[in-house]
Amino acid sequence: MTENLQPDDRGAQLKKLSRKMVHSLNNMIFIIDAYKDLIKENQTDPEFLKNIARIDAAVDQTQKILRDWRVDADKIVPDAEDEQQL
Repeated sequence: MTENLQPDDRGAQLKKLSRKMVHSLNNMIFIIDAYKDLIKENQTDPEFLKNIARIDAAVDQTQKILRDWRVDADKIVPDAEDEQQL
């Protein structure tokens, strides 16, 4: 299916796929982060809270990776609005 596409079309499809993946992964990360907050509410055990901090760090790192992925995907093919600004 992609073999008949022009290089610009393939770049646009790759960008669209990347955006969808980032969006879907961000949705899952949001759910993990929300449930983490719920289970953390009434906890006082230091070991438990240390593990929660590890989850926080993993969520933050994953969100950064996804932001970087989105920025890189946007560099593949400029949007129509981006081209008008050039």
